Amino acid sequence: MWNLNISMKPSTFHICLEKALVIFDWRLLRMVDGLNFKEFVSFLSTFSARASLQQKIELIFKVYDIDGKGKVSFKDLVEILRDLTGSSMLEKQREVRLTFRG
Repeated sequence: MWNLNISMKPSTFHICLEKALVIFDWRLLRMVDGLNFKEFVSFLSTFSARASLQQKIELIFKVYDIDGKGKVSFKDLVEILRDLTGSSMLEKQREVRLTFRG
């Protein structure tokens, strides 16, 4: 079970959501860097209404598999949380927040 003891005001939630989307955009831009036209069109097709759920899930997975090793590791999650929180959270706090407690 994940420890997601989170409560925040709606205005804070909107700021967090906005920041998360900016990071997502940055990761998407990094993914398209160096693609040729055919690869770029294939990448964009993932956002089509005709794209399968599997295609969309695979794209999201690639966005968060930062090191490209085929899995979203604890290290990847810490980096994502670092991007989201910036200097407002210490490294140890990030690791504690992400620790699985079952």
